[in-house]
Amino acid sequence: MNIFWSAVRTLCSFSTVASPFRNNDQRNVTTPSSLSVKLTIYLSFCITTWVSLTIVPLLVVVGPGGMFAGGGRRLLRKALLTKQHYSSRVGMELNSDLSKGVVVESGSVEWVGSQMKGVERRMLERKGDEVAVCATIVKYERESYYDEHGHDEGEEFLVLEGIFSDNYGDFPAGTYVRNPPGSRHKPHTKDGCTIFVRLRQFQPDDQSFTRTNILESTDWEPTPTAGVTALPLHKYGSETVSIVKIAPQAAFTTTADRIEELLVIAGAFTLKVGDAPPTPHPPLTWMRHPAGTPVTITASDNEVTVLRREGRSRHPDL
Repeated sequence: MNIFWSAVRTLCSFSTVASPFRNNDQRNVTTPSSLSVKLTIYLSFCITTWVSLTIVPLLVVVGPGGMFAGGGRRLLRKALLTKQHYSSRVGMELNSDLSKGVVVESGSVEWVGSQMKGVERRMLERKGDEVAVCATIVKYERESYYDEHGHDEGEEFLVLEGIFSDNYGDFPAGTYVRNPPGSRHKPHTKDGCTIFVRLRQFQPDDQSFTRTNILESTDWEPTPTAGVTALPLHKYGSETVSIVKIAPQAAFTTTADRIEELLVIAGAFTLKVGDAPPTPHPPLTWMRHPAGTPVTITASDNEVTVLRREGRSRHPDL
């Protein structure tokens, strides 16, 4: 485009052009038709040059059978998608005030594209841009992947549907995974999957790798409440993670000493928070409550399964 504007400025500087017709004083006269022809030629040249220098190389890189069908092609696609999806979300904050309670029915949250083709997210809690403290539901389409990357402050996820794979193995639905700070992996899926993931919420010395299939585990423990059992998953410092299973029509009541986060994995239920009246909610409802908040989850005619997290090791005062 610089060539184009340079040509226009050059043409505009011509006040007259030589004419084959001269008056008795032999003075030059302006010929509009000649100027128009020259302008047309210059414009055609500039447009052709711009197309050859920009559009053609772009097609060579990202088009079908492009010469950079591997890494270069992926890098360019990543750059374009990043500009498209994230330019309006730099420094994003969503449900990030930990002093406030929040209840989100994730099914009503819009899917947001990611930097990788075929990977979309429903954001539940977020503080930051692409590198963020977050809680997110992530959906991988068939044969989709993420480039290899590291987790400086840890990652934990629960596979909700399908089979999630990385360089550590294949993890079917019901698998709870913790990758400690400093770990790296390359996620992908063959047939598609959906996971609930939390990022950048570990203490540096919380270095345990965890892989627990909650559907196959035999380590369930009774609780003081009839019809409610629990499966411990992880404990570090002030933070505990577990699965709570609530029988049909049974109720689970908790008033946590620390900040509490709950994701109902399966089953419809009613929720009562503090003095508010009970409200019905579908599966995959995510919630977070400040310490000391009375919360009651009552199962409908189906069993309800909840991923429960009490306390945050990064925030031991909450």
